[in-house]
Amino acid sequence: MKLEKLNEIRRKLRIETNDKTYFNKKEVEKIVSKINPEFKFDSVPFEKVLSSSIPGWKNQTTIETHPSIENLEIITESLKSKRYNLKRLLKLIDKELIDMSKSVTLKNKLLVIELK
Repeated sequence: MKLEKLNEIRRKLRIETNDKTYFNKKEVEKIVSKINPEFKFDSVPFEKVLSSSIPGWKNQTTIETHPSIENLEIITESLKSKRYNLKRLLKLIDKELIDMSKSVTLKNKLLVIELK
């Protein structure tokens, strides 16, 4: 079952399926880039990338590149959900509001506009 879930995720990302029961670095980067395109990979150690970038990630006893079934489900659901891009969202916001803002950030589907 776990291998099936891993390969289901690989297929969604157009990564070649295999018999590995873990994700390699390139696979992790592709997963995170799809789910959280604004994530800065150099902001956390690689061992914490998945838990730092995927909303709803559950603590597990194994290293993150060997996700639990529960976290594989979370990855699958996150890949299904609508993705938001900050640049695209900014085009939808009134220019006057943007001009009044000090900063605009998007993290885990939360858009924050800090006014001056």
